[in-house]
Amino acid sequence: MKQDLAEMCSAINRGRSSPARHRYATVRQLAATSLGLNVVLLVSGGVVRLTGSGLGCPTWPRCTEASLATTPEMGVHGYIEFGNRLIGVVLELVAIALVATTIRTRSASPKAWLWLAGAQALVVPAQALIGGILVLTDLNPYVRALHFLISFPILFAAAALLRRTRDGAGPRTATVRHGLRLLTGGLLATASAVLVVGAFVTGTGPHAGDPRAARLPFDPDTLTQVHADLVYLLLGLTLATAVTAHALHAPKRVQRGIIVTIALIVAQGVLGYVQYHTGVPPFLVALHMLGAGLIFIATAWTHLCTTGPASPDIACRTATAPPYHA
Repeated sequence: MKQDLAEMCSAINRGRSSPARHRYATVRQLAATSLGLNVVLLVSGGVVRLTGSGLGCPTWPRCTEASLATTPEMGVHGYIEFGNRLIGVVLELVAIALVATTIRTRSASPKAWLWLAGAQALVVPAQALIGGILVLTDLNPYVRALHFLISFPILFAAAALLRRTRDGAGPRTATVRHGLRLLTGGLLATASAVLVVGAFVTGTGPHAGDPRAARLPFDPDTLTQVHADLVYLLLGLTLATAVTAHALHAPKRVQRGIIVTIALIVAQGVLGYVQYHTGVPPFLVALHMLGAGLIFIATAWTHLCTTGPASPDIACRTATAPPYHA
């Protein structure tokens, strides 16, 4: 109700707490937890592949025909795969809690918050289902690529919700010129293209999740070159965006996001070069997958920072606004 938001604003202004304010903070904390857990799941999925544990649990949704969980007979591969599944379960519980908390604060929260929370609660089990299909198809390389790539829409939804909860519940507006928004959107699109090609590069390499698993029928050297070219394009576009943001006196948070993105791209490029010329050792591949996730988050965060509250006092101004607004 409008009264709840009014109470929250009053509590903030007086420096005192209220149930509405606590719920608002809980949404933000759960959004941050979801984002962090999604990164953990991305890396743990990589560990499954890099250790050859993709069939550590040879069936789905059970780990074995007789057991929901792994057994000592399954060995270390069973523990690794089952551990990855458990992280997915925890992530879904967080997503459900996020939806429930957002609904409880519906009078103080924009409708977009509920959409972003709901998207996570729906896509996380969809990813688990794709993971089950992956196991049941003996690690089909195309399903494997899809299982990896679907992590990134979830990451975007988590990052978007966290950004919005940090900005407040009021109406939003662009904080930079339209041309700069197009550039940051181009960064996100290019980073996504890098991820897609990178997933196919990995699909042609030695780390398929199991020694018997099929690989993608593409030339790895050609795909690697295309992947590298896209990384160069991403770096060049990011540098151009940095110059433009500085010239247009963009908000500091946008410029910081661009600088972080540049640093991550350079580090990722060096890591990829070393990885390629040392025979793609598992440890470096794991770091490279982590870097991919961080670059995507950085580009998404930078683009999300190009909008913000319509005014500094928006939280209290929205006390008389309709229950939901975008």
